[in-house]
Amino acid sequence: IRDYFSKIFISSEIGLRKSSGNLYEYVINELSCKPINLLMIGDNIYSDVKVPKKLGIDSYHKSYSDSHVTVSPNDIVK
Repeated sequence: IRDYFSKIFISSEIGLRKSSGNLYEYVINELSCKPINLLMIGDNIYSDVKVPKKLGIDSYHKSYSDSHVTVSPNDIVK
């Protein structure tokens, strides 16, 4: 997945929580971009989907049960 994105932020590496929205605010400031230009991909419906959507960030829910599904960059690009 790293080959398809210019920058990937991992909450545990940065030390900010997704559930509070702090990680998303950090990313917006770090990249000096608008939330609409970001995409969150994750497996937690609250921290990875609901919180970013409240901030205006597009999100994609990838559950563990989807392990057989193949997703290509064309599937997630608007």
